[in-house]
Amino acid sequence: MRSNSESDGRGAPVVSQVLDETLPPVSSSKPVTPPPRPKDGVLKSGSTPIKNHRAVSNDLNAVPEDLDARLVGLHAEISGRVVGPVKVETFNRLFPDVPDRDAQPYGKAASDLVSGLKKAKCEEDMYGHLVSYFNALCPSGLDFRDKHAKPITVFEGQDIKPDIIVYAEDEDETIEAMFEVKYHEADDPFDDAREGFVTTTIRASKTLGQITGYATCHQAIEFRTHAFSALIFPTYMRLLHWDRSGVVVTEKLSFNNPLLFDFLHRFSTATAAVRGRDSTVTTARFDSPDLERKVRDCLECDQKSLLNISVGNNNYIVLKDQIIGSRSPIGRSTRCLKAYWLKTNGLVLLKDTWRVVSPTLKSEHEIYEQLHKKQVPNIPQAHLGADIGKENDGLHTTQTKRCLKDVEKTLEISLRTFRHYRIVLEYLPYSLEDFENTREMTIVFRESSIGHGTAATEAKVLHRDISNGNIMFKRHADGTVQGYLIDWDLSLDLTLASDQSAEAQPERYLAVPCDPIGAAE
Repeated sequence: MRSNSESDGRGAPVVSQVLDETLPPVSSSKPVTPPPRPKDGVLKSGSTPIKNHRAVSNDLNAVPEDLDARLVGLHAEISGRVVGPVKVETFNRLFPDVPDRDAQPYGKAASDLVSGLKKAKCEEDMYGHLVSYFNALCPSGLDFRDKHAKPITVFEGQDIKPDIIVYAEDEDETIEAMFEVKYHEADDPFDDAREGFVTTTIRASKTLGQITGYATCHQAIEFRTHAFSALIFPTYMRLLHWDRSGVVVTEKLSFNNPLLFDFLHRFSTATAAVRGRDSTVTTARFDSPDLERKVRDCLECDQKSLLNISVGNNNYIVLKDQIIGSRSPIGRSTRCLKAYWLKTNGLVLLKDTWRVVSPTLKSEHEIYEQLHKKQVPNIPQAHLGADIGKENDGLHTTQTKRCLKDVEKTLEISLRTFRHYRIVLEYLPYSLEDFENTREMTIVFRESSIGHGTAATEAKVLHRDISNGNIMFKRHADGTVQGYLIDWDLSLDLTLASDQSAEAQPERYLAVPCDPIGAAE
């Protein structure tokens, strides 16, 4: 078996294992920039700055033949990012210590569950027993519900129908975890005794693709630093922790194991932030109706829900409908949001992302400082940039790589650590979809090219990620346009002797087969 190398999260990584059975070919799942204009009513992800929507809806849980490629694609996304089997006591350390809880009163609940699951003739027979069991062990704060019959949303054209959903008992009924139930152990994508841990049959690979899809959706439809889930079988279950680096999976866990009681106690008593919700994003509230009207006018929304996002001591208001995140379970998960800055009472572009932690890669605002110092033209002003949260809080820095040392067997995988990061740029309202004529297009391409070349020759910074989504423009009052090159977070510092390409891997490039200078003239 050969090792995996990490991708930047924009496309599927190379699968390091040969599947035991032949899987159908998979088409590229990389986002297209710029994506088509969105349609109302379907939650979608996409790239900067427009969201990608599809009208088709299929049931990911049903696994029809035409979804095989989608499931295999999700399997490929997470392959080489699975850390396990991790001992449950190690997994429980992802939560702060809590007072011990007497496991004895829950012995009957466990015995009733085991008895009920033995009588189950199919997967549907298991749901009621499991819901009763979990609710008995978590009497307050959380509500476990059987949701297998009706989709909770549509994501990337798929109906999202986890079998059991864990809701917080709050006014928003926030989803805290998604549990998937399987009747046959052959559907388990993990094998504690197997070298490499991940089972590679078609059946097991579909399950891994399915739960990866649910975890991806969970992290995309909310602002989350990580997500928890569980995979349940008639005689055991596994706990999973997902972040932008990968997934941590426990060994098999029986229903009467005190460590399961310990997990449920920790999970139910943990803060929302520890369970994965981003505490720096809250419902927007205004000091006066006049301010709210002004914000809504600038954001061009009426009664739609608004969120407040903080970066240090600065607060930004964004439209909740535009927050849909990455279609990939791993990588940077970049969101670019039109935001109202309360400090300046104006619009800005707020970029929320997870940067690669590396001694040779600068934060993006530091790169902008270097570019502006060398007077590189046609790049936006960066108002501020900062890491989010505390460095070692276990929330805004991924934990998957750290857990790798807790696995007893050798896993030939390569993982990165990601750090939650935000940067605020001047507002650029137009993308490559918004040209009025070819003259505007050639001017914007010419000016972006000038910025790219000047950055390389004068500032010694090579962008390396030229794509449609990274070229923006604005119109001046006199009707002229100006192009800008954005997204410098994967650029290379040409003054460094070390090769940074293994740490930041741009995968999409845009070639322009024309002479933009001559055309513009």
